[in-house]
Amino acid sequence: MTSLVYYVLTFSASSLAGDIYVNAAILGAAEIPGRIAAFLVMMFLGRKTAFIAALGFASVCTFVSIWDNDDSRKVMYCFGKALSAALWAVIYLYSSEMYPTKIRNLGSGLGSAWARVAALIAPFVGEWLKKDQVT
Repeated sequence: MTSLVYYVLTFSASSLAGDIYVNAAILGAAEIPGRIAAFLVMMFLGRKTAFIAALGFASVCTFVSIWDNDDSRKVMYCFGKALSAALWAVIYLYSSEMYPTKIRNLGSGLGSAWARVAALIAPFVGEWLKKDQVT
């Protein structure tokens, strides 16, 4: 799910108000503070807390962006993209620790494979959301 949200937000830069290239650059730059925040939260509060906080806040930002106006939608997309990038960083570390040693490679590999499937369907979900956008 994280991969789907991450790539839908990435591919939907064209649906935001303003220039598509500036929007893509802003959304790309939003990942940097998200990854730094993930590192700091994991360091001081733990991986589970970082996972729960990033998932919760990213969900709220993405959900709120449905009904906002154009300017606040761009801000919510940036926060959602930063938090989903943070969640992406946390998931790789946390998921490898959840599995027992004997199936750790299998579990991490299957999770990564399903993330690629979600990345494959993300452009279609983004187009569907653009078509059925609630305003």
